[in-house]
Amino acid sequence: MRKKLCDIIGELAHNMIDDEGNNKWPEFLQFLFESACSPTIPHKEVALTLFSGDSILKLFNT
Repeated sequence: MRKKLCDIIGELAHNMIDDEGNNKWPEFLQFLFESACSPTIPHKEVALTLFSGDSILKLFNT
């Protein structure tokens, strides 16, 4: 279930980039970095799952 939610969130984040490459959801990247640094294992897992997703790779390649 968590993986599917991460896929949806990643796709949403990708869709929040406009045609000029502007990020309309800047809090998302902050959430990713904070989650990756969290002492809580499930938070780190979510961040790493999101970082590894195809939609996030598109986000950074935009």
